[in-house]
Amino acid sequence: MKNLILKLTVIGAVMVASIIMLCGAAQAQTQDKQAKKTGAEIAKAFERGQLRKLDVKDLLRGKVKLTIENSIGDPEFEYYSFGSFAAMGRWIKKQEFDGLPNKVAWPLVGCRKGVCTFFRDGGILHNQLYLKKVTYGYRNKRIYIRGIQLLAG
Repeated sequence: MKNLILKLTVIGAVMVASIIMLCGAAQAQTQDKQAKKTGAEIAKAFERGQLRKLDVKDLLRGKVKLTIENSIGDPEFEYYSFGSFAAMGRWIKKQEFDGLPNKVAWPLVGCRKGVCTFFRDGGILHNQLYLKKVTYGYRNKRIYIRGIQLLAG
């Protein structure tokens, strides 16, 4: 009798653990889809110079960090912080001279562990500003953007 109760308890515990794992995997897949969709929206807005349109999506919790990696010249990295995507877009626009640098968003490779990565095929061109990475997090099951990394060619 004790063996039967022990077996049923073990089977029940295994079933509960399996259900919890399946629910966690389903939530992770949903979050991955949400991150990919958001990453694609950011890429599209960046390339078109319409970052301000992202503000209505309520993707920020505090400030968003902009990191610019310079391919040539010093400093190697520049860091800026903005309270809105509109402010970031205005700042990027102010850095332009005669419409350059062009804004380029490589295809989205994927989003995992808080980072959306964009594909870089081959070399880079001068006077181009490439979207390289978008970092994100979740608060109350809602995605928010922590930072954007650009590569200056």
